[in-house]
Amino acid sequence: MKLAVAALLWLSLTTAVSASPVSDEIEVRTFEVILSHDDTERDTVGELKYRGGLDIRSTDRRFGGLSGLDISPDGRRLIAVTDRGDWFTAVLAYNRDRSLSGLSDTRMMAIRAEGGAPVTGRAETDSESILRLTDGSLVVGFEQRHRLHRFMTPGEAAKPFGFPAALRRAPNNGGAEAITRLWGNQLLILSERLEASPGIAAGWVGAGRAWRAVGFRKTGIFHPVGAATRDDGTVFLLERRFTTIGGIAVRISRVPPGTIVPGRIFQGTELAELSPPLVADNFEGIDVRRGETGETMIYVVSDDNFHILQRTLLLMFSLAE
Repeated sequence: MKLAVAALLWLSLTTAVSASPVSDEIEVRTFEVILSHDDTERDTVGELKYRGGLDIRSTDRRFGGLSGLDISPDGRRLIAVTDRGDWFTAVLAYNRDRSLSGLSDTRMMAIRAEGGAPVTGRAETDSESILRLTDGSLVVGFEQRHRLHRFMTPGEAAKPFGFPAALRRAPNNGGAEAITRLWGNQLLILSERLEASPGIAAGWVGAGRAWRAVGFRKTGIFHPVGAATRDDGTVFLLERRFTTIGGIAVRISRVPPGTIVPGRIFQGTELAELSPPLVADNFEGIDVRRGETGETMIYVVSDDNFHILQRTLLLMFSLAE
C-alpha cells in the first residue's frame, strides 16, 4: 500500500513537471551499454545482477553533468540535477525482461533561486545531490557555496532549507555530495572531502537547525559521492576513487537499518565494484526502489563534467535477498 501511495504521489508531481511552461523538451540519443567488453555475456558483478545501461547523448549544450538522481517508486520517471544548475527529467523504458532499454519525454529546465530567477555563476549552480521528502518535495545539495534548497517540483523557485553550519568548512568541490532521507524527514549528509579525522568522512544527521555529527569510515581512497535509502531503512552508498595509474572506480555498498547513529562512526559492506575492464565512469548519483518481485533495483548515473572524453551513463542493477 505504501508503495502504491508513493507512486501516485510521484506521478501527480511529475505530471505537473511535464506540463510546466518552463521546461524544454530536448532530443537525446541512447546507446546500449554492456557490463564488460572482455566478456560481453557477463551480467553479474559482486552481489549485483546487471539489468541494462544507457549511454545518453544530446547536442543540447545544457545536457551533461548529471549528479543527483531520483527514480519514482514504479521506476518510470527520472529526475536529476546538473553541475550547471539545471533539472533533467525523463520517462524510463524497459524491455520484456524488465531491463532498462530507453528514455522518452526528456526535458530540461533551470534550477531557480528563492526569488524565482535561474541560478547563475559557478558558486550558485553546482548542484550535486538530491533526495525526496515525505511530502514529495525535493531537497538539492549544492557545492561551491555549500547549502541545501527545497523545491516543491522541478522548475519552481527554491525554498530555504536548513543545513549543518559545519558543512561550510568543506572544500569547494567536496561538500554535500551524498544526501539521503533516513526516517521521517531526518536526513543524512556525507561530505566527499571534509574529514572528521583521518579516513573518516564528516557527516551529519538531522533536519532544519538540529544536526548531529556522524562519521563514515572510508575504504582506502574511495570517497562518498551518493546515497539512497530503501523502504526498510537500508542505506546504499556510492563511493568513488581516481588514480592516475588505476583510473576511476566506484563501489556500491550497503549499510543495515539502525546502523547510522549520531555521534558514532559507521561503514558500509561492499556489494560490487565497477572498475576496468568493467564499465567505469564518473558515477555520482544513486537511487534505489523495489522491483515487481521484491528485489532491490539500484540505479547509478555518471557525471561527464561536460567533457568530450567522458560519458553520461545510466546503469541499473538488481539485488536479490
